Amino acid sequence: MTAKRIAALLCAIALIIGALLIRNGLDDNSSSSSDSTSAPSGSKTVVICSNEFAAVCAGLGKNYTTTVESAGDTLDSLAKDGAQLPDAWITLDPFPGMLDTVRTLNNLATVTKSVATIASDTPLLAVPKQRTASLAAGCVSQALWKCVGAASGRAWTTLDSGAAGGDVLVGLADPYAEDVGLITFANAVAGYFGVVQQDNGSFRDPGFTSWLRSFTNSAKIVAPGTTPLSTLLVRKTDVNVAATTASEVDASPRKGEVAANPVTPSIALTAVVATYTSRGNSVAGKAGPLLLADGWTAPVAPQPQLPAGTFVALRGLWKEYNK
Repeated sequence: MTAKRIAALLCAIALIIGALLIRNGLDDNSSSSSDSTSAPSGSKTVVICSNEFAAVCAGLGKNYTTTVESAGDTLDSLAKDGAQLPDAWITLDPFPGMLDTVRTLNNLATVTKSVATIASDTPLLAVPKQRTASLAAGCVSQALWKCVGAASGRAWTTLDSGAAGGDVLVGLADPYAEDVGLITFANAVAGYFGVVQQDNGSFRDPGFTSWLRSFTNSAKIVAPGTTPLSTLLVRKTDVNVAATTASEVDASPRKGEVAANPVTPSIALTAVVATYTSRGNSVAGKAGPLLLADGWTAPVAPQPQLPAGTFVALRGLWKEYNK
């Protein structure tokens, strides 16, 4: 081949490459201007796990890129205009619904494609076994959460004159940051009113606001990465009434040291996978068995619970009383 032909061939190749680069640039610009949110790129499925599902994220396998963070951080991030959406989010119901509720309030499009329920767990309140009789004596005539919320920060003798010394120290995860913390707070509020369903206007009832102020001022918010039950088992001087779940109690090697009490009325902890792209459709089938192996129970027919908007209001209420 002559030098002239070689030069002509190289020139043609350069023109083709340049045209492709220009076309790709135009396509990128067109894509970014047509939607306020963007989906992840790359060959792996991108998954966000709320903190209590860190082990699930770790068990998904090599075809998944995972991030573990608080549900509140995910909610606040994805509620913004131009948010980078994952393929899927493993969290507790109602957080995906809360996300779309907040986006709607901010005049943004909803983003959740589907929500699959993968497992459920039962909320409990655990106390050291030696406190069982005092709790039963002091709370015999009222809902457990209403009782311990009112007693929080006060001497155990206010519940039972024969109780051992010390104060009632109620531990829970942060309701503003953690999804399990918000469900715990919702159960505490349901305990106060005696029903799960509430009108948001009742949150301004003077009796409730007095109870809430006392409870929020004295409640022990456990550190990220720990749970109220694990704190109770190692530091009863910090927590001696722990918001926990049936699966956590059953899995604890020291479960014989505590008495686990059911709460009524209650909202179950319902694990869900919210999907934002078609690639997220594979996540529920992977995550569900991992939770069942960890002691969660198979999902049952959905039970009536608070609307997502009420959970948004409860999250704001907790923040208001914890400034």
